[in-house]
Amino acid sequence: MNWTEKHIKGLLHNNTIKGYSADVKKENTPALPQNHKSKALTWLEWNLSYWCNEHSLTLEKEYRFCDRGWRFDFAIATGSLKIAVEFEGGIFRQYSNQSGAHSTAKLFTKDTDKYNRASVLGWRVIRVTAMNYTTVLTTLNEMIK
Repeated sequence: MNWTEKHIKGLLHNNTIKGYSADVKKENTPALPQNHKSKALTWLEWNLSYWCNEHSLTLEKEYRFCDRGWRFDFAIATGSLKIAVEFEGGIFRQYSNQSGAHSTAKLFTKDTDKYNRASVLGWRVIRVTAMNYTTVLTTLNEMIK
């Protein structure tokens, strides 16, 4: 067993990752997250997948939602249900000139344009960061009530 498998089994044992068997196969084991942002994204993807499976919904990554080429990090688009989950990771960058950081005024403004367009198209967007990503399941449950 490599260190990655030990780490994932530890997370499973502590119920940090919900809904996954402790029998992790080597070929299905993701790379070990190197920072809090990566851990949050891994947790988010696994738990969103599990939640969608439990509700017979399909989760899509990098979902293109309009003709401008904008994408959501995660999307649930089944029937009339249109829910997007956006992980706001750029706010944790030390310097605003780092690639992909959405903390500059220009890129933050582009994000607001994207979210406004999504709203016009009937999408409900859940935005999370590496500090509150575990609230996404509670928010989803409240949305589908």
